Order: sequence, then C-alpha cells, then structure tokens
Amino acid sequence: MKRILLLLIAFAAAAFAGWYYWNFFQRISSAPVSTLLPRETIFLAHMPDFNRTRDEWYRSDIYQLYREAAVQDFLRPGLAGLGKLPKTHA
Repeated sequence: MKRILLLLIAFAAAAFAGWYYWNFFQRISSAPVSTLLPRETIFLAHMPDFNRTRDEWYRSDIYQLYREAAVQDFLRPGLAGLGKLPKTHA
C-alpha cells in the first residue's frame, strides 16, 4: 500500500512539474515581439514567412500599379533627383 501511495505521489509531482514547465515556456514563447525590442524602435516588419510575403507583394494591386509604364514615367524624374540630395550622417 505504501508503495502505491509513493508511486502516486511521485506521478502527481511529475505531472505537476510537467504542467508547470509547459505553462512557463508557453508564456515566454507567446510574448509579443514588440516587448523584446528597445523602446526607441520606430518600425518593425514582422514577416514569419518571408518568401510567401514577397510572392503576395508581387501579386498585390499596389505593386501592379507601381509597375505600370505610366507610373514609372511619372516617378522616374523624382527618383533620379533623390541621388542628387546631399548626404547626411546621422
């Protein structure tokens, strides 16, 4: 009888330790990425699957508009002028 009680207590302790371990690491791994960044961070692009995100971007409406010849003709002078701006060192 004592052996069964001892095994039952050991099993309960192991189950509790496993449950505690699981919950502890679930709390850590589910922390938002923004909490891990410095306070001075201005922009964060979180893309878990970069290749899929890139493929979706190439199929998006805004990218298709950007690639049109008329839009490229409109943007070309402005983009060429960016190279003439003085370089600043922050």
